[in-house]
Parts: sequence; C-alpha cells; structure tokens
Amino acid sequence: MENEKENNKVYIKPFIILFLISIVIFAFLYFLHSKNIENRFNRTLQNYEKSINLIFENAITNSGSNENTYSAKEDLKLSFEVGFKMLESSINEIMKNSNDILQFWFAFLSVIMIVFTLIGFFLNNNILENAKKQLEMVENEAKNSIDKIKSEAKNETDKLIQESSRKIQENNLFNLGIQSLNSKDYKTSEYYFTKVIELNLKNSGAYHNRGLSKHYLKDYDGAIKDYKEAIKIDPNYAYSYGALGLSKHYLKDYDGAIKYYNEAIRLNPSISETYNNRGAVKYDLSNTKEKNSEEYNKLIKEAIEDYNEAIRLNPNYSESYYNRGLAKLQLRKIEEAIKDFIKSYELDNNDGIKEKAKNQLINLAQKGYNEAREFCKKYNINYKYNKE
Repeated sequence: MENEKENNKVYIKPFIILFLISIVIFAFLYFLHSKNIENRFNRTLQNYEKSINLIFENAITNSGSNENTYSAKEDLKLSFEVGFKMLESSINEIMKNSNDILQFWFAFLSVIMIVFTLIGFFLNNNILENAKKQLEMVENEAKNSIDKIKSEAKNETDKLIQESSRKIQENNLFNLGIQSLNSKDYKTSEYYFTKVIELNLKNSGAYHNRGLSKHYLKDYDGAIKDYKEAIKIDPNYAYSYGALGLSKHYLKDYDGAIKYYNEAIRLNPSISETYNNRGAVKYDLSNTKEKNSEEYNKLIKEAIEDYNEAIRLNPNYSESYYNRGLAKLQLRKIEEAIKDFIKSYELDNNDGIKEKAKNQLINLAQKGYNEAREFCKKYNINYKYNKE
C-alpha cells in the first residue's frame, strides 16, 4: 500500500509541474503577442499621420491659384480615401494576424489541455489498475491467511485429538498398573507402567511405580534405576527418595539408604514410613558394629528416635511399635519392649507383623516376664508350648 502511494505521487507531481509551466508559457506568449499588436498599431498610425501631413502640405502648396482649387479638393478627397483604405487594410491585416495568432495559441492551449486530460485519464487508469492489483494481492493474502489459519486450526485440532487420545490411553494403562500393583501382580504392573513410559517419557509416576514393581520382584538395581529417573523428572517427590532408600537397604547399602531417607525427610518431614524405614536401616547397621559398643548403642538410640517420630506422626503404626520393641530389647529395656509388642499385636491387621509380635511375646513369657504371660493368658496363647 505504501508503494502504491509513492507511485501515485511520482505520477501526479510531473503532471502538475507541466500544467503550471504550460500556463506560464502561454501567459508569456500572450503578453508578447499583445505587445506586438500594440507596436504594429502604433506604426500604422504613424504612417497614416505622415500621409495626412503630406496631403495637407500638397494642398497648401496648390491653394495659390483659383483655377486649381477645385482640382486640389478632388485630389485631397482622393488622398483621404486612399489613406483611409490603406489604414483600414493595415488594421484588418493586423487584426487578422492577431486573430490567427490568438487562435493558434488557444488551439495550442486546447491541445495541451487535451494532452493533459489524456495523461490524467491514463494516470487514473494506472492508479485504478494498481489499486485493482493491490486489491487482488490483498484478497490473495487474505485467502492465503484464511487457508493457513484453517490448516493450522485443523492441525491443532488433530494434535489435540491425538493428545487427548494418548492421554486417555496413558491414564487407562496407569490405572491398570496401579490395580495390578495393589493386587500384588507385580509382573503385570511392571508391564503396564512400561507401556505408560513408552507413551510419555516424562511420566514420573510411571517410573516410580514401575520401580516399586521391580522392588517387589527383588530386582533392586532395576528399581533404583527407575526411582532415579522419576527423581530427574520430579526432583521434589519425596516418596521416590524414600523408595530409593528402601531398595538401597535391601542391597545392604546402609549409608546410601540413610542418605536418601534424609533427603526424603528434608522434602517432606511428615511421612511416618520414612522415619520408620530410616530407623530400620540404623538398626541393621548397628548389627555390623561391635555389640554394646558406643557406636552400636548410638545407632540403636537413633533408630528408637526415628520410631518415636513415626509413631508421633501415626499413632496406629504397628510396624514402628514392633521395630521399637526390637531396638529396646537390645538396650535391655524389656518392660518397654513388651508394651510395644503388645501394642503392635493389637493394632496390626497384617498377619506378618502380628505373628512376629506374638512370637516375641511368647519368647519373653517363656523367660518369665509377667506382662508377657498376662498377654498370653488374655489372648489364650499357650506360651509353654508356643501354641495358642
């Protein structure tokens, strides 16, 4: 559009300049023509005046004799008629020449006007052509823009449909993985979470849960690898650090396990399982030390502190009561240990922990501890033969 305006300016300027120059030239020529006519009239009058003077001089010269008076009058009359005709002829010739010249210049001006009219016509036609071309360009650009918008909208719609379909498929597979994990079908859950990861490499939950599946399948190295991938995607997910610590514990990498449990607690200090599991690592680590040594006792006390925190966060956490009971036995706090085993037995719905707590109480009852024997009587457990 800017180029079109510039083109129009280029055409209009010369047109105006030429028109003004033509007017100036015509005015100048008309002025010269008027001066020329004026000069010719003056010369004609001067010539006529000379002729009249000459006639009068002849008349005066011949007026001396009477017989020539009549003849002089006739000559004077004839001289006036001839002079007048000459004057009339000169004036007619001047006027004719003047009219011819004026007609020529008016014709010239008319031609100029016609030429400029044609120039204006072609100029307007050129402007219209340019405007038409510009309009066509605008229409084409608008059409191309509309086609592009439609194409982009279609592509975006297709992408949204594909993305939505992929998300639905991803969520369905993820839910199937969770169901299989909860059903302890770990092979199947690992398969579903692998499919989820194939659809979305950024799904940290799929890596985390596949790691859990591998852990329960005792593929601890594979589990650790998946947990680390989950942490790369979501560095603030405390549960992945806790699960990583658990797999490290099973590989007897106690220092590594404690390191990851510490990070999990830093990120989320309200998860009771993390404290319980860190306490279990410290308890197992104490067994690598000399019994009743300062380092041994320090680790046992730190384990009890972790169990205390786990129980504070979850007062119904039976496993922490059981674990704390084991740690207290190592410190010869038998009565406190018996209370923890009883609490664990009464709270737990998990047969594994419940059975372990009962066996510890039977063993203590056999050693003569009254609270353990009272427990056995209360629940009709024959501690003497280790049978109910």
